[in-house]
Amino acid sequence: MKPVLYEALGETVYQEVLPNGLEIRVAPKPDHAKKYAFFATRYGGMDTRFQLGGEWRDTPAGIAHYLEHKMFDTKEGTALQRLAKNGAEPNAFTSNAMTGYYFDSTDHFEENLEILLSFVSIPYFTEESVAKEQGIIGQEIRMIEDNPDWQLYARMLRALGGAVAEEEDGLTVYGVSTLPGGTVDGANDHRIVMAAAVAASRCQGPVVIRGAEAVKKSYPNFWRAYEELGGAVHVL
Repeated sequence: MKPVLYEALGETVYQEVLPNGLEIRVAPKPDHAKKYAFFATRYGGMDTRFQLGGEWRDTPAGIAHYLEHKMFDTKEGTALQRLAKNGAEPNAFTSNAMTGYYFDSTDHFEENLEILLSFVSIPYFTEESVAKEQGIIGQEIRMIEDNPDWQLYARMLRALGGAVAEEEDGLTVYGVSTLPGGTVDGANDHRIVMAAAVAASRCQGPVVIRGAEAVKKSYPNFWRAYEELGGAVHVL
């Protein structure tokens, strides 16, 4: 493996690219008792299609998060239980552009690493487990729907033409250079009004914010400051 010295940190990382394209990086820390392993793939919430055999296949929104859960399933049960039995602390997450699986442990590191590399490489789906996971994802969606803050931000962004996906622990916003614009209901929430005003600076068309006076709750001079920074405000 090729050593790469990070002088600012005083550490050397060894890296190599396997024939299948997998990038490996090892950061030795001999003075530490705990070891960490992290497996990441460039597939996240923004990915809704893939190419197979030269043909593009579309997938439902949220499939990356769904697969994050399902990949823990194995013929022996669940990899989470196997890792925990070995004293490891496993977890996973899905972001906008990647999915990551990781664990830390002080003992049985090599065995735990084999378990990690096995379940991320060999999917095991059954009709029963798929149906069960659909129910779990449904519960998470309902949790998000019950969160008024997330719903307000999502509604505001969609009103301006943005694309938003509800995730287990928040919202994934798909970044774009500009938005079309539109009409936003401020919902008597100063945070929503201010966020919409900031988003308006990247909108091609006009943005109408209903209930814009809500900014008085926390920042009475917000609109004056907005104009001083170059924003245009018109009272309807």
